[in-house]
Amino acid sequence: MAPRKALCIVVLLTAGTLCLFMVRPAIGQVSAVHVDVWLRNEAGERITPSDNAADPYSPKKTCGACHHYPTITQGEHFLMGFSKKKTDPRPVNLPPDLIPDDFGPTPYAGVAVYDWIAANARVHPGGGPMECLSLDRATGTQSNLVEAERIVSSPRNPHFQSRVTPDGHSRFRASGVLEGDCLMCHLNGYRLDRRNAQVASRNYRWAPTAGAGLGEVAGRVWSPGEGKGVWEFSSRPAVTYSWKNGMFTGDGRLSGRLIRTKVTSGSCLQCHGTMQALRTGTQYRAGDDVHAKAGLRCVDCHTLAEAGPGGRLGHRIGGASASGDYRQTGMKTCVACHLAQGGRAPNPVQTHVDMLPNATFHLRLLSCTACHVTGLPALGAYLLDLSTGRNFRYTSQGAEAIISQLDAAKTAREPWTPWLAIVGMKGSQGERYMPVALHTAQWFGEKGTQGQIIPLNSRVVSEAFRLCSGITAVEVRDVSGKRLRRHTVATEADIAKMLRAMNRLGRTKAVFVADKVYELKGGKVASAELPFGNTISLPIWHNVQGVAKKRTYGAKGCTDCHDEKSPFFTKMKVKSVGRFLKEDYPTPKAPNASPQMLDWGYEEVPSHE
Repeated sequence: MAPRKALCIVVLLTAGTLCLFMVRPAIGQVSAVHVDVWLRNEAGERITPSDNAADPYSPKKTCGACHHYPTITQGEHFLMGFSKKKTDPRPVNLPPDLIPDDFGPTPYAGVAVYDWIAANARVHPGGGPMECLSLDRATGTQSNLVEAERIVSSPRNPHFQSRVTPDGHSRFRASGVLEGDCLMCHLNGYRLDRRNAQVASRNYRWAPTAGAGLGEVAGRVWSPGEGKGVWEFSSRPAVTYSWKNGMFTGDGRLSGRLIRTKVTSGSCLQCHGTMQALRTGTQYRAGDDVHAKAGLRCVDCHTLAEAGPGGRLGHRIGGASASGDYRQTGMKTCVACHLAQGGRAPNPVQTHVDMLPNATFHLRLLSCTACHVTGLPALGAYLLDLSTGRNFRYTSQGAEAIISQLDAAKTAREPWTPWLAIVGMKGSQGERYMPVALHTAQWFGEKGTQGQIIPLNSRVVSEAFRLCSGITAVEVRDVSGKRLRRHTVATEADIAKMLRAMNRLGRTKAVFVADKVYELKGGKVASAELPFGNTISLPIWHNVQGVAKKRTYGAKGCTDCHDEKSPFFTKMKVKSVGRFLKEDYPTPKAPNASPQMLDWGYEEVPSHE
């Protein structure tokens, strides 16, 4: 006799309110279905076909009716953009563009918050600084931006100024704020492009409605145009909800079956996909990653941490650098699944013993990913040339010129081998060899009062470049194969010309940073060793290969690594971007590049015998 499917109602007590989930047990699993939801506007009033039908819905009032919104929006994703105290003790500031990022400076670093929201909302779920102004950093007191604008707005207040509006001021009362948008992650098929279009029109309060596909928004607060655009205050934007498209119940509630309690990888990748491909060359696809092929979602490893106020409701999602018990940090590691007691993934101990007889000490030296991440599918970004005031990037595979960030996210012609670096692990795990993506730059800076080097603004470098003639020009290719001609600082003569031009601009302490630090002394170029690393290594955690396809290091024997032709020891690292582009492009060679094993203290590949 077939098991009887019973329908029951589970009542959850969340932050003092009742929240309903319908749970339908099935053979071998239990699936939770969210209760149908009344949409609510900013005043907390219901939106129905007959009431408030033109109002945008408020995630804070709608989801917050059951779930404690202030706790949820304490998660790091929502707080992105609030200033953090600098804890890095290094006496150097590397160029902010060295690591590619879609997310701009905090709104409290001199950029008007109204404009900052429009520039950064495409990779921000709302809430935090997109909703509130931190009025008192000492106490953490925050105020909704609409209210804060009314209280503290003045022509001199930088927070409420604008560089693109007709009168130079923000209009949060008209635009509203970007609340924490729950459906951005918890609704399959969320349209980030539609949300972004509303943000571009400064329709901040309407953006979640459009992104969720709940209806069409007519009208805008601001239109771009000549000069500083045009305010569109003659009529307020209005929503036409799609009451009959299957998203709503007969009485106007949003169907709970659309709301996903388990977030899909697609929700994460709509923001993280392109940026991870750009930064590390990774793509989370079944054909490139054994975990993706097995059906694991991002949230299976990047879980909600239980530690901290609110527990899992606090939405502190485990980051790659976290260590310790995943229930506290939210981050499941290789050990948590493959080696820990109760782990469900295959235990590789015996496989390693068989593969590395009398050499299991390798496991104390290598991270799991050192052997299991051997090919990256996206082009990725690598070299950055800031020497002429322009932001010129080149890919990890083939050093192809990147015209837009999407170029680096494109799939490479064939997977490329990552570099390796000795990385200090958190806790008491010591150091491990780990696969990394490199970001290496050449740039101009200025010596500070304590000898630190501070990157010069690109406008200063551009102005100096315009004062020069005869700066080296090189021919490179972009990702489509098209030939391009670009200028770069590649010779001592180039360095001298640029530094002298900067002196004429009043930058008498200017220096050029590449493989060394170059400056003018007695009218001539002098060099000194770098006082800091001019390359940032980003650890790679994805695109893991299983042993079955024999793509891991060691799968074919010791000479997978211990061989002069193996990239494990001999993969080249560019030291001088300009000289590489002029003399060696596109294949790195000595002396403008060196094998990575030199960083580890090896001058030749060690024997495996």
